[in-house]
Amino acid sequence: MNQQRLHFTLGPVQDFVAQSRRTRDLLASSFLLSYLSGHAMAKVRETGGTILFPVVDEDPLIQAIRGEDGEKPWVGTLPNRFQAILPSGVSPKTYVDDVKNAVEDAWQRIADQVWKCVVEKVAPKGKGTKKIWDRQVKYFWEITWVVGEQDDLLDRRKNWRSQIRPKEPGEKCTLIGNLQELSGYFRHEEQLEFWEALRKNLWDSQHKGFFQQIRENERLSAIGIIKRFFPLLSQEAIGWPLPEKAKGFPSTSYLAALPWVLRAVEEQPELAQAFLTEATSCDIPPTENGTHFSSVQRLIQEHPDLAGITYLNGPSFFESNLTSANYWKSIHSKVNPPVNEKKKEKLQQAHRNLTKSIGSPSSYYALLLMDGDQLGQLLQSKKGTENRGEQVSRSLAQFTTGLSELVAAHDGVTVYAGGDDVLAMLPFHQALSVSVKLRRKYRESFVKEPKATISGALVYAHRTAPLTGLLRYAHHLLDDVAKEACGRDSLAVSVWKTGGPVLTWSAKWETVIGEGRSGEDGSTVLGQWIGPHSEKDPTLFSSGFLFKLREQFAKMADFPVDDQEKEEILKTFLRAEYQRNLEQKKKVSMDELKLRVDPLIDFCMKSRNGNGDANSAEAAIFLRFLRQLEGRQP
Repeated sequence: MNQQRLHFTLGPVQDFVAQSRRTRDLLASSFLLSYLSGHAMAKVRETGGTILFPVVDEDPLIQAIRGEDGEKPWVGTLPNRFQAILPSGVSPKTYVDDVKNAVEDAWQRIADQVWKCVVEKVAPKGKGTKKIWDRQVKYFWEITWVVGEQDDLLDRRKNWRSQIRPKEPGEKCTLIGNLQELSGYFRHEEQLEFWEALRKNLWDSQHKGFFQQIRENERLSAIGIIKRFFPLLSQEAIGWPLPEKAKGFPSTSYLAALPWVLRAVEEQPELAQAFLTEATSCDIPPTENGTHFSSVQRLIQEHPDLAGITYLNGPSFFESNLTSANYWKSIHSKVNPPVNEKKKEKLQQAHRNLTKSIGSPSSYYALLLMDGDQLGQLLQSKKGTENRGEQVSRSLAQFTTGLSELVAAHDGVTVYAGGDDVLAMLPFHQALSVSVKLRRKYRESFVKEPKATISGALVYAHRTAPLTGLLRYAHHLLDDVAKEACGRDSLAVSVWKTGGPVLTWSAKWETVIGEGRSGEDGSTVLGQWIGPHSEKDPTLFSSGFLFKLREQFAKMADFPVDDQEKEEILKTFLRAEYQRNLEQKKKVSMDELKLRVDPLIDFCMKSRNGNGDANSAEAAIFLRFLRQLEGRQP
């Protein structure tokens, strides 16, 4: 009898992960998807099936689900889809029903534990709260499967929608906007009463840190509550506790401020101590966990007396928060008595003393999203060879092995690393280097597959940018710009300020890294202009010159000449513009002009803008943005 090949997927994926307000929501979403998918894979293996793709023999999450010894994971490492060979003679539907039941049972155990500890006691104060909870828990996940040989069957099957969710009436969840919030009331006053009662119950709870998980303006659905509280209840829900570093997953403000915190301790330890002392006096909560980062671990060893500063609430490093009544209300509501104004003033002064000495912290961090290119086609190209999925899967396993450690070595955190997908967050100055190193790691993992490539999206985001919009935009950047417009094997980069994205550029990895370079050390062509050892050319990176450069590139876009002529015209004009901006005594020769100006123009000529148009100067404006971030000196 011919073998039956099962294709299985669990969703929703992008929306579930993107519907997050906190970084820990992102982590919990990704882990839950991976964990539930792992239960499906484990059930297949337990009942005589064989997982073809991905290879899961040594995956730590599968091992933990199966109860094997070893360190328990807290980052998702399994993709939401897999392929398997079914045991001989089984009915596919009956077999898959058992696999689905394994997923649903694991999900129900998590939901029941969160209900018991968070909602059950106050549910009678709502209007049909238990009914809302049960409905949302039961119908949230979409499981799609098909049996057949073609690798694109699952994608085709997903176009045929067979599961219709019940309608969600009433007011909606502030986290997952298509689901009803749990109070069940329509009147605002009654909603407030319910959520105030729930928060009071959390304050009285024996579970440490529960009260701070729901803000006063949040009204959540069952799925939102599970996402928010699951990391705190993992011992009861899945059988092992998530570590403190998962519960204290760094906020976007902390990621943005991290370089400043490190610099404060290393360069001005006395001023840093004064800031820590005043922050402690003001009861700034220790909500972060700096041990995620290698630099912080080293810092704590060298300055143990200043370890406390690495645990402070991320927003407290920014003056705009320290002078905001809303900030003080958010961290002290019902937890501690209000801080008197004199203490606040002392903390604000200690912060000003630091910024006067070392500059202000950056308000930007970087979100990195990476995904293998045309993996389905790679699998199809292996058709006819034995275990075609296993070859690709082992390469992917090699790629993800040590990936989180690589990110952590650059003071970043990995949100998800499974299959060919990566989601990570980093301080702004490390992001380009890490993206290049991960691309190299992918290529090395597929050394026998020269057609295997990976694309990336890198968003330099303001710390207050909404995560939901940011994640969705990053996926657009990856799919529509890096892959579609730039032709894959590419990196797309964008800057998202408080009002949204303001500039975007993309280029092939070869352009980003430099022709003939390996990317092993993470260096890039852009590195000659950014970073502590970069060329400091005030004329080349003056606002006047860079905006003139962008203006001339825009004018040349529709000029009726080929790219080579455009390049010569641009170089001639911009060399002259550069020379004109120099002081008379600093004028340079033509050879020197070419050395200074031409590399930047060459890079722009090989770059694209957010619409995919070639010959874009947006990369030059991006360089100006990065140099401004790095130049936040007193």
